[in-house]
Amino acid sequence: RDLEQSESELKKVDERLSGALQHLSAHINNSPMAVIEFDPQFRVIRWSKEAEKIFGWTLEEVKGRSVFEMRWVYEEDEDLVRRVSAGLLNGDKSCSVNVNRNYRKDGSVIHCEWYNSGIYNPDGELISILSQALDITERKKNELSLLESEERFRKIFEETHLGIVITSPSFVFEKANPAFCRMMGYSEEEILSMTFADITHPDHLEKDIENVKKVGRGETPFYQTVKRYISKSGKVLWGNLVVSGIYDEYGALRYFLSIVTDITGRKQMEEHLRENEAMMRYIIKHDPNAIAVYDRNLRYIAVSDRYLLDYNIRESDITGRHHYDVFPEMPKRWKDVHTRCLAGAIERNDDDYFERPDGSITYNRWECRPWYKSDGEIGGIITYTEVTTERKNAELALRKSEQQFRLLFENMAEGVALHELIHDDAGNAKNYRILKVNRAYEMQTGISSERACGSLAGELYGTDTPPYLEEFTGVAHSGVPLLFETYFEPLGKHLIISVIPNERGQFATVFMDITERKSMEEELLKADKLESVGLLAGGIAHDFNNILTSILGNISMAKIQVKSGRKVFDLLSAAETATMMAQGLTRQLLTFSKGGVPVKETASISNLIKESSVFVLRGSKSECEFSIAEDLWPVDADLGQISQVISNIVINANQSMPEGGLILITAENMTPENMNGIPVKPERYIRITVKDQGVGIPEKYFSKIFDPYFTTKQAGSGLGLATAYSIINKHNGHISVNSSPGAGTAFNIYLPASGKEIPEKEEAVLLTGRGRILMMDDDVLLKEMAEEMLDMLGYDSAFAKDGAEAVKMYKKAMKSKKPYDAVILDLTIPGGMGGKEAIKILLEMDPEVKAIVFSGYSEGEIMSNYLEYGFKSMMPKPFDSYALGKVLSEVLKGGKPLKEN
Repeated sequence: RDLEQSESELKKVDERLSGALQHLSAHINNSPMAVIEFDPQFRVIRWSKEAEKIFGWTLEEVKGRSVFEMRWVYEEDEDLVRRVSAGLLNGDKSCSVNVNRNYRKDGSVIHCEWYNSGIYNPDGELISILSQALDITERKKNELSLLESEERFRKIFEETHLGIVITSPSFVFEKANPAFCRMMGYSEEEILSMTFADITHPDHLEKDIENVKKVGRGETPFYQTVKRYISKSGKVLWGNLVVSGIYDEYGALRYFLSIVTDITGRKQMEEHLRENEAMMRYIIKHDPNAIAVYDRNLRYIAVSDRYLLDYNIRESDITGRHHYDVFPEMPKRWKDVHTRCLAGAIERNDDDYFERPDGSITYNRWECRPWYKSDGEIGGIITYTEVTTERKNAELALRKSEQQFRLLFENMAEGVALHELIHDDAGNAKNYRILKVNRAYEMQTGISSERACGSLAGELYGTDTPPYLEEFTGVAHSGVPLLFETYFEPLGKHLIISVIPNERGQFATVFMDITERKSMEEELLKADKLESVGLLAGGIAHDFNNILTSILGNISMAKIQVKSGRKVFDLLSAAETATMMAQGLTRQLLTFSKGGVPVKETASISNLIKESSVFVLRGSKSECEFSIAEDLWPVDADLGQISQVISNIVINANQSMPEGGLILITAENMTPENMNGIPVKPERYIRITVKDQGVGIPEKYFSKIFDPYFTTKQAGSGLGLATAYSIINKHNGHISVNSSPGAGTAFNIYLPASGKEIPEKEEAVLLTGRGRILMMDDDVLLKEMAEEMLDMLGYDSAFAKDGAEAVKMYKKAMKSKKPYDAVILDLTIPGGMGGKEAIKILLEMDPEVKAIVFSGYSEGEIMSNYLEYGFKSMMPKPFDSYALGKVLSEVLKGGKPLKEN
């Protein structure tokens, strides 16, 4: 039973001990202080949450480690920690340390107050050390800052030259510094037995007391004034007084703080200076020279009346202002002068300039020197100036005139030479010498100035007699200028020569090279002739196209009446093919006369390249060899114009080989990365190369081969390559040439590849319809053919000879309630209103008019962009029944196939 009772008691003790340990653990973790338990060797056993927060380590990082191993204790405090450990081991129950420095985990230093106590077993042996740490880092900093602040204030109070005195709210002196005592001539003991009123001049006392009381009541933060004091000796002193209040933590006034600066000497000096300044200003103001006096900060002190007059400014505009504010565009050289003068230098300049505020330039002769105060220090600078503007302007004008003449002489586009006559003993002019020439003379004559200057004219130009000696002599002797046009044979140039004499008997010749202009005039005359031929060609082509339209239309109607396979059908087809070939000839005539905007379609040009090349070489000694990519990309192009380009270049290649030869023609695809150096957009292109084995093109002609009317052939017009260049340019492509004499020539044509699919060729179907059609054309044969064709297609037709009649008939039909379903307008009516003018009027009458434009000028702007002009569709001449039926069906949105025989 005794044993059971003992075990029961031990269990109760164990439960109480466990509860105590839990309570201790909660206390450690919730304590506002860092709580740490060490073993006797200062190894960490417990580590509270606050300890983690203050020192930065977690319990896992520090458990079992000693404070010395962790480098946690400041080096100088390690002995203190060991003494704490030794004391607790010797039986001291607790030990506190007011200030201890520790390292945080991040290396920063903090200050702590430590409280240490020992935990002992029943035998009195030390089991562990329980330490509590309070972070007092901020408090420590504040204490040090306060001590430093108090020390600085005490030092300032004792050592400053300013008089400082502390006064009670009743104006009794409580404390005065040595400077204030010296200023007033009293000892500190004497001052502390006095009041504010004892040292204040009676004239200021009432006002001072009133204003100081306002400071005490908080109505104003401080009071500042300049006043007189009475010293112990009775001497009157001038002082600058600043009074402020000192308050307790509750806002109640404790003291007045007064700071006094002795300005007695300054006041006396100011009075003396005022007298001297008045005299100095009078002297300066009336000095006949332009004088300006500045302080060290370059602010105006005084100026003379002459200075104001010379610089065109008023005294009120500069008084007290900085020199650079009055003249903001001050040159740096003047600023440097001012800097050197303020350092003691004396500066002079006999030829300087300055820009006035109004923008005008003033030239001066000036001197700048420092002026000194009574103590020997530099007080500022003084400047003396003399305006030399008129004289300088005259010099500058003369120099500028000479420079302008020289500049004009050297840079004139016309060649200029200065000459002097050479006389014989009898006084007759026998020659003239060249004295000076400009750059244009050298460029236009090819004679350098070194060779020309000093040479006699006859020798220089290689002639028996000096050119134009008689004319030049007449000008030099009479003084009358001369202007004439001539062909100057020594240079092989056409010139306009102006001869200008001078007062020294010399004369200048100014000549303009008009050789190129003469050549251009001849070319323009040639162009005028070609334009006339072009107009004639255009007229012929237009009329011929109308004839072809009648022929082709009648053939197409005849073929419809004849069954396929019969001999007559084949004959009509042959005639139709010949008519289409004739249309190609008219297309070339029209392009020659009008240029032309491309009417583009998406197509492969592989066959076109071959057909165009072979066609133009028929009957010649040359032949073509083709290398065309099978997968050559399609292009968006006017196939007639591209055919003309190929034809012109192949003709050119053939003509370069009089005895015949091989022309290699290639066509290939070009991706953007292979287009380096080609001046086109980085897109896909096809390249067509036409290479001959001819004589080649000399390099000097490279820049001209695409120029209109340029040709080296006696029988050529110079339009073939120019037309090719124009067409390729209008297709957003590029054409270039590579050639060298004797090695042949290669033309490279680049055309943008199309991103569209080549449309499938529709089988020709003759489409009929119903409706009233008004056609306008001036050709009688075409009218008769069109009437038959429209009747065959099922339409009722009416015809007008020009636009005016078409408008009249359309208007009448609208009023009769039997309007026309469609209008077909010829674009060009010689001597009458054409389709372009007629459509404008018809659209005003009927915005929904269904108009079709047709013309032999298929390359025209209107044919390419007919929608922009109000037309619904277009139809080139010549046309057949199929083309007319299709376009009417599309515009009228109907139609059905006609069963052919």
